[in-house]
Amino acid sequence: MLDLIIKGGTVVTPDGVGLRDVGVQGEQIAAVAAPGVLDDIGAGETIDATGMIVLPGGIEAHAHINVPVPDYWAGGDDGVFTQPPEAASRAAAFGGVTTYVDFAGRCP
Repeated sequence: MLDLIIKGGTVVTPDGVGLRDVGVQGEQIAAVAAPGVLDDIGAGETIDATGMIVLPGGIEAHAHINVPVPDYWAGGDDGVFTQPPEAASRAAAFGGVTTYVDFAGRCP
């Protein structure tokens, strides 16, 4: 039994786009199948995604979080920083990003 089946959505995968059902076990996608194929397996919860687009979370591969903004960009104020991790994480999740890589880090 799966934890969740997302049924009948337009699913975006690396192999293409089409009507599919998505099976989720724990925090991972366990199966992507033609509509109805996962019904025999069953699930604790089912979401009807008819008319919706289903895609995995995006990855932000280059972020600058909680780093000093150069004073010439900040109008001469060298005490300005980019968003702190908490705010950046919330904003990313709201936009569908589930993972980000912060290359810059915090400079002393």
